[in-house]
Amino acid sequence: MKLAEFNDLCLREWGEARGEVISLSLTDESYEELAADTAKGTAALVNPLTRTEVKVAAGAATDTAEVRRHYAEPHPAGIP
Repeated sequence: MKLAEFNDLCLREWGEARGEVISLSLTDESYEELAADTAKGTAALVNPLTRTEVKVAAGAATDTAEVRRHYAEPHPAGIP
């Protein structure tokens, strides 16, 4: 997974149903690709919309994301 793909995922989830990506379970290959594409590795991955830390784990059989739905709650960073 490239950093741009992660950012697109966060934007898409928020736009579709106010979904906040809070964690990723990635294959080893995707994990390595994401770590290589970020300046600080995956240890400091931040959701670009909510500015919250996203937990990232390697070793999954497929890439999956855990998403928290806010629905009627205000945006954590004050964005409408």
